[in-house]
Amino acid sequence: MYDALVAGGGPGGAVAALVLARKGLRVLLVDATRSVPTRLKVGESLPPGARPLLRDLGLLTAVEAKGQLRSSGTTSVWGSPEPTGVDFVLGLDGPGWHLDRHCFDHSLRDAAVAAGAELRTEVAVRAPCRADGGWRVRLGEGEQVETRALVDATGRRASLARALGARRRRSDRLVGLVGVAAAGEKDRDARTLVEAVPEGWWYTALVPGRRRVVAFMSDADLLPSGIRGAGGYRAALARTEYVGPLAEAAGDPRTEAADGSRLEPLSGSGWIAVGDAALAFDPLSSQGILTALYGGMIGAEALAAFLAGDGAALGRYRTRLDAIAAAYERNRLQAYRSEIRWPGNPFWARRHRVENPGTSSTKEDRRWRVGT
Repeated sequence: MYDALVAGGGPGGAVAALVLARKGLRVLLVDATRSVPTRLKVGESLPPGARPLLRDLGLLTAVEAKGQLRSSGTTSVWGSPEPTGVDFVLGLDGPGWHLDRHCFDHSLRDAAVAAGAELRTEVAVRAPCRADGGWRVRLGEGEQVETRALVDATGRRASLARALGARRRRSDRLVGLVGVAAAGEKDRDARTLVEAVPEGWWYTALVPGRRRVVAFMSDADLLPSGIRGAGGYRAALARTEYVGPLAEAAGDPRTEAADGSRLEPLSGSGWIAVGDAALAFDPLSSQGILTALYGGMIGAEALAAFLAGDGAALGRYRTRLDAIAAAYERNRLQAYRSEIRWPGNPFWARRHRVENPGTSSTKEDRRWRVGT
């Protein structure tokens, strides 16, 4: 029997497996994604604030050795037609990164394996049910495995937690139409660019491999007619003042979920959720991967304490994630309300009329700013 089974090999799951393995527990990390990627994985921004955490986890050298692209800052056209910038190099933590996500995630899984976790790939975890001393699950269509505890790191779908009765609560209907363009020879701008428009907002970022990601963000029910097709997407891109000139050759877009959402509950007796399975953030925050790394770490610490007999450990984990979620929601509202040029447009009107949940000066609040 395993001490912990982690379902999902993204940042949250890999870090959870790493921390649990380092504590001497027998850990199985199960990743359903393909070993050979078929397309670029979205979620490419890692802010400078991740540097101390990666260093504490002993991962900073491995991440930087994989050729990730350093990001020097952000430029935002938000609340005004004039661009404003944030320079990471002036901060205490230095530059952030634009990631090759497949490479980044692979380096985290390698670290978990090096710490002693067992890895299974290209297989899904299914049918969790109670068993003597913990849980029984099925790997793929056949093999059954028993474990004392479960970690759901399956992303927004939270497949294990939902099978156990948990539900997701969404705060909006945001989706992203994401295209990829080959970067031009003169395209060296490693800053993230965010540009608000009447129907939503665009962003673009240069990523490793001389590629440029470009995405249009709006609510699923408010997407302009025809924009899901290549022609409509490029026409809308051409109407932007700053993003379009950098990524005019973007390929056919695909639709990605981008809503802010959370799982309820975040944990139960013998199981926890981490990463996007627990809390999923609007990409405007650029905090999704950082929060997944941090949540994977504190979730694993809480689960190890629970397995050692600390009955209050999972409650403390929920309290810490609740504080992060509350800070995220406060700052999301503040960021959207700072764009006042199109108050009558449904996309912006929805974000302006939500009640303000209060003010705070917590560390989580200070991390969340437009384009940081």
